[in-house]
Amino acid sequence: GHVAITLFVDILPDRVQALLDTIVSILGTALFSVLFWQSVKYAIVMYHSGEVSPTTETPLYPFLLIVSFGLLMLALVLLNNVFKSLIRLFK
Repeated sequence: GHVAITLFVDILPDRVQALLDTIVSILGTALFSVLFWQSVKYAIVMYHSGEVSPTTETPLYPFLLIVSFGLLMLALVLLNNVFKSLIRLFK
């Protein structure tokens, strides 16, 4: 799990909490989806340009693809949170 600071949110009614969770999860999903897409595009550019690290001459694009995968996984987790929050909201 993760640590959440919910001092003010805990005093709100359950439906308001679910609404806030939904909004935050939607915004997070959108943000990390865009970051995923842009990092994949950048990795493709790095691949085509042949960009390597200056010292070891290691190609950089595989590391960008690893970061992209992590961003995708985070976006999918947040999307799952959207659905969970919507279920709580309309329960």
